[in-house]
Amino acid sequence: MNNDLFHFLTIAVLMVLVLTVILLIILISRLGINLFKRDKIFPRRNLVVVVTGAIVVSFYALNWQFNSSFLPEGYLNERLTSPNGEYEVRIYHYSGLIDYKNVRVSIFDKDREKSETIYYNFVDGPLNVEWVDEETLAINNMVLTIHEDSYDFRKEN
Repeated sequence: MNNDLFHFLTIAVLMVLVLTVILLIILISRLGINLFKRDKIFPRRNLVVVVTGAIVVSFYALNWQFNSSFLPEGYLNERLTSPNGEYEVRIYHYSGLIDYKNVRVSIFDKDREKSETIYYNFVDGPLNVEWVDEETLAINNMVLTIHEDSYDFRKEN
């Protein structure tokens, strides 16, 4: 996903989240006030907006958590070609709206011209990536076979 689009969606969802929380507070207070009134009018509009906001925020959160194509593209930092020349490792760094830094490592298959993300993590320090053999990578002392293994910190537990 484009970095600017990811930033826009993040800001929009944060605004929807704030609006949803405010309207939820209003909805709860109106329901409390209606308990003491004779004309008990249910605030349907508030409920519809709160439920819609919750759905939007949930959709964004689930996509961020489970959909690897929803990740921001990042900025290409380094390329490493495999020993046999079939694959290329592309290392992308991304800094978000808040103070966090992520790294994404993708394998680019030169024959099929397709890319696949095999590593996504927070950056604690320098990232050490090197080819062990034609189809095995060592990333910060973690050994990954390119067509079988992957690591994503969001799916750790």
